[in-house]
Amino acid sequence: ATLASKITGEWHSTSLPVTGDIYFSLAEDGAFELYQKIGEGGFRLYRGTWKVDEDKAVLSGKYNDGNAWAASYSVSLDKDVLTLTSENEAKEKSTYKKEAIPAEVKDGCTIVVKSSEGGPVF
Repeated sequence: ATLASKITGEWHSTSLPVTGDIYFSLAEDGAFELYQKIGEGGFRLYRGTWKVDEDKAVLSGKYNDGNAWAASYSVSLDKDVLTLTSENEAKEKSTYKKEAIPAEVKDGCTIVVKSSEGGPVF
């Protein structure tokens, strides 16, 4: 199986470089949804597309407004635990476990059209 097929699915943050809560989904068709709650307020939803460089095990993406993610991420997968490490000077590490995104998160989120608003984590 390819790395892309292994990381397809829904994920929930277990450890982040910021204080907050994140769910995201990577769909087979290359679409992603990022639900993040940082600080005050509810979850914000960002959408776009993702891809994996299978040779380097690097995940990257861009938002629907055309902006690329702030960084690409090296991917490490151990069973149902996904570790993403940013490919920039910060080398920020975050971990996620495979978990369905709750309906209340999906139903209660604010959809953000411009990725520059609200500062998405990716």
